[in-house]
Amino acid sequence: MTGDCTLKEIQDFVYESMLVSEAWRAEAWRDCEHYDGKQWTEADYRKAKDAGIDTLTINRTFPVVNLLLGSEQINKNDITIEGRTQDDAEISTTMTEAVRYVMEQYNGSSLVSQAFKDSVIPGAGFLSVSHNQDPRRERVCIQYYDWKDMGWDPFGDPWLSPSGCRYVYYQPWKDLDWLITQFPEKKQELRDAFEEYHELSRRGGMSRGTVVDE
Repeated sequence: MTGDCTLKEIQDFVYESMLVSEAWRAEAWRDCEHYDGKQWTEADYRKAKDAGIDTLTINRTFPVVNLLLGSEQINKNDITIEGRTQDDAEISTTMTEAVRYVMEQYNGSSLVSQAFKDSVIPGAGFLSVSHNQDPRRERVCIQYYDWKDMGWDPFGDPWLSPSGCRYVYYQPWKDLDWLITQFPEKKQELRDAFEEYHELSRRGGMSRGTVVDE
């Protein structure tokens, strides 16, 4: 998100994102469960148990997905920078080495693999190239974000480009009491927001914490 937003406007963005993506997120959870072998719904499991049937799962999803993941591991992308003319050869080589250096410093190869896995199973993977505030590390960093902690404009550009997407936000798990100690002046607003989104979260929505207007 860019520009100045009030807490209410940010909450409206989160609510909109959760509401529109609720069905997709519930399906994404089920896809993850299928990969992990939890392929019986609770209702079907209870029916089988009541009928005296021992449940058995032969997980055929797991090896098929692992075949795809293994292909990505074997065929790693090697990022190179190509110049437009012969005069750009030297700078393109320097930039290629810089990209490789940053990838090595932040274990970028494994982060790419994790984002690829999220793209294959739940259906969305997130990486970010950004500025690192830690003066002890390289200034340019690569970060991985869990798909469960991400939200975005459901009516915007599917590539999340700044020109066609109103907002993208990162919303990790936060303990409510710990958050209140950080923003004591917003104690009641935080509690109200938690109560408002708690039921959506129980139904499989996107309420994974509370966004605070700093």
